[in-house]
Amino acid sequence: MTTANESINKAASKMETNGLKMPLSPDNNSENNESSNTFALPYDRNWQNKIDNSAEKKSIEDAVLDISSFRKIDIPERKAFLSPWLKEDSITMIYGWRGCGKTFFALGILYHISRGIPFGPWNCELSGTCLFLDGEMTMSDDKERLEAMGFYDDQEKNPLLIYSDHYASRLGMPRANLVNEEWRSEFKKFLIDKKVKLLVIDNIASLSPGLDENVKKDWDPINQWLLDLRFNKISTILLHHESKGGNQRGTAAREDNLDVSIRLKRPRNYKPENGCHFVACFEKARVPARYSKLMCDFIGIFSWFQSCGEDHHINWNSSLHSNECVFGLDD
Repeated sequence: MTTANESINKAASKMETNGLKMPLSPDNNSENNESSNTFALPYDRNWQNKIDNSAEKKSIEDAVLDISSFRKIDIPERKAFLSPWLKEDSITMIYGWRGCGKTFFALGILYHISRGIPFGPWNCELSGTCLFLDGEMTMSDDKERLEAMGFYDDQEKNPLLIYSDHYASRLGMPRANLVNEEWRSEFKKFLIDKKVKLLVIDNIASLSPGLDENVKKDWDPINQWLLDLRFNKISTILLHHESKGGNQRGTAAREDNLDVSIRLKRPRNYKPENGCHFVACFEKARVPARYSKLMCDFIGIFSWFQSCGEDHHINWNSSLHSNECVFGLDD
């Protein structure tokens, strides 16, 4: 049962959080109150109203600033996980035809960001906790890929977390589901609690059962959730499939709030024996023009390979090219 002093302590704490102080009764000695670690009953009988008023929701009028006031707000510059295109508080989509290398590309991004090292021509300015959400592959496939790419070298600067829907299912948990509001809310809380800075979702089709991909209204709740993550300083990379026409599959509204949209496609003269090679085309990028050469005017090939059966290496070569970045993953 909560005592009177406990109730008062809670009220005082809430008032202090909101910049208020609880007044003491005039006939109480402040030293005695300090030593007993309790608060005297307030002589101001309206203290509860002060708490309620201090916690009132802000109005639109509070949120609208004149240009001079807006300029004075101290906002730190957004850092880039991979400069110049993958930034804090961003939403990115990587899409392509099935089997073209979307997951490998995303894992390559996570490998370098978790270690704080450049990925090809893109410098890693910010390393943070990352989470890979896999709604499609089996645990054995994930483990094989991660091992082949050298993820188990214990060189991480920040944790890389793995949420395998296959593993969660084995634990008796319901399937990960972006369409389910309760699941989104719970997962968002987990991301915030774990201080995750970059989330990779692999992929939209596997994690959105029952969603009509062509209907904007069906996508809207997920879109609002992604914006909510952005405003909580969590960047997201969405992996998605390509339509027969060469665009991302489904409603065009999915691209409205993206900072970056990357299409992966096969390079010219591609042969299956080349392994996982693809061209990365930036279809949309909120990036200053001065970085254009880092966005499209080079050709690069990266490859993962093993030597001596144990050591893993990642190599990258790049050269100027016309409006294409080419990435390759050799088996």
